[in-house]
Amino acid sequence: MKELKKQIEAHAKELSIKAILDNYENVAEKATKSKFTYQEYLALLLEIEVKRRQENSTNAKLIKSKFPFMKTLEEFDFSYQPSLPEKEIIRLSSLEFIENKSNIILLGPPGVGKTRPY
Repeated sequence: MKELKKQIEAHAKELSIKAILDNYENVAEKATKSKFTYQEYLALLLEIEVKRRQENSTNAKLIKSKFPFMKTLEEFDFSYQPSLPEKEIIRLSSLEFIENKSNIILLGPPGVGKTRPY
């Protein structure tokens, strides 16, 4: 069993699949308890790896963007800008308008930040 573990870990390192390396034992225990098929076990491991890579990619892009600070919609103080319809902004953040093939138009006077990402 130790030899198999060494082999798995060596292959995971060679393939640079760190999330799988870090999680395969815990996921294997969960899979055994829940009686996962081999495919379900593999799918769960791959999902963990994909999420890790997406997070790393997003973090790298944020660092490269050199934003002065991070702001999220959840942190936005709508009371500071009462003319902004909070429910509509939150609904737009779901991006369902893309799926519906709808257009969004932002209107406002010059200098209010319509084109700025922050």
